[in-house]
Amino acid sequence: MKPYGALRDFIELLETKQELVRITKEVDKDWEISTITRKVWMDYKDNDRPTLLFERVKDYAIPVVMGVYATQRRVALSLGIDQDNARIAWERTRDIFVRAEEEQHKPNLKERGLCQENVLTGDQVDILSVLPVPTWTPDKDASPYITAGGTASKDPETGELSVGNYRLQVKGPRKLGVFPAPGQDLFFHWKKASALNQALPVAVLIGNNPAILYTQIYKVPYCEYDLAGGLLGGPLDTVKARTVDIEVPADTEIVIEGYMPPNYREEEGPFGEAFGVVSPKRMNPVIEITALTFRNNPIYHAFMSSGVPGTAGSTRAAVKPFWVYNTLKRAGVPEVHDVYMPEAGTGSQIVFVAIKKQWEFHPRHVMYALWGSKNNYDCKFVVVTDSDVNVRDDFELMRAIFMCVEPSRDVVIISQGGSHEIDPTTRSVIAAKMGIDATRPYEYDVSLPSDEYLQRVSASWTDYNIHSSRHRTHNPAG
Repeated sequence: MKPYGALRDFIELLETKQELVRITKEVDKDWEISTITRKVWMDYKDNDRPTLLFERVKDYAIPVVMGVYATQRRVALSLGIDQDNARIAWERTRDIFVRAEEEQHKPNLKERGLCQENVLTGDQVDILSVLPVPTWTPDKDASPYITAGGTASKDPETGELSVGNYRLQVKGPRKLGVFPAPGQDLFFHWKKASALNQALPVAVLIGNNPAILYTQIYKVPYCEYDLAGGLLGGPLDTVKARTVDIEVPADTEIVIEGYMPPNYREEEGPFGEAFGVVSPKRMNPVIEITALTFRNNPIYHAFMSSGVPGTAGSTRAAVKPFWVYNTLKRAGVPEVHDVYMPEAGTGSQIVFVAIKKQWEFHPRHVMYALWGSKNNYDCKFVVVTDSDVNVRDDFELMRAIFMCVEPSRDVVIISQGGSHEIDPTTRSVIAAKMGIDATRPYEYDVSLPSDEYLQRVSASWTDYNIHSSRHRTHNPAG
């Protein structure tokens, strides 16, 4: 299989794999989509959560899709990896992400693109009546928010393009509020444009192919289009936007074009954040919309960002570990066996890294490499274990911390590091970091039966006639 391009093509594959549920009942976008999705994400775990396609949204002709890339199994499928063995699938997916950074491809600019099968400009644009943008925290959010859209902009000085995932408040038929957090590319681009007293051209990409989505949700130090080409194994097809000087992916479902006026802010929010609280109103820039283009019969892709569990956190948890692995690899950290970023930590704020420890500083090399990178400067907690610990198993993680950590020696505190204003513990862009070295401080014998005895018992297990639905086996090699 080859990596999938268009979102709609991948949705078709998910249906054949029984990973898609079509909801044919009419639903209200202002409370029902978010509440149904929340219940599914609370009632089911990880790979049991289906992609949800809401086919009939009240008062709208466009369907809404949720949870498309929210499991590592679906991430692997989107990149052409159809493998039932989770470990093999993880390793093959990891290798594609590594290749993407090592073998990037410049985009292929075309004259026409499917994203412009329909073009509305000027007074023709009314996103309130055309786009079924859900409200994610009913009765608490200021208005509907675009959550899975990638906002593309260019550095006014260098012309380098960047695509990032920023929340976008729907403020009117031709107006969006945007929160470009400090430290992110859109923030720097808008500041530079404002210093020149120039409006910043932007394009919001909704319903991207996975290669773009995987780059837009992470702060990569490259042009996202080049990196997407690396994931695809060839150039990403793009077209010129109709009213702004931005190239957009040719197969994107929906594109909103516009400008961010210089040195202008107005109230944005409140908004229910992925961190689990409703953040207050802030003074933030706006986007004045100049055009709306879309494919025939477009599909609106969204993230449920408010709190965890949610599709935004689960998508980050499924995708970001591969970028973290690459960050460590580029920093020269050897023998990285596994990376896990739990959904409970929004798929970004807690990272577990399993290594085959080579020397005493090795675990700290992991911590400082992550906190010093563009990709992970905001990560609050880094826990490093030995390679034989299953970092996806809570029991094994807790056992490793209990058996290996001496707090005065193995806990690292950095008093000032990068953070988010939306973090409810600080509401600041500066916060402390914690690292835990949960690798073995010295070699010791584990007081458990040897593998030989365990294997002999396993071979004769049926003879013992022991049955229990509550039975669970843990890896004794801790």
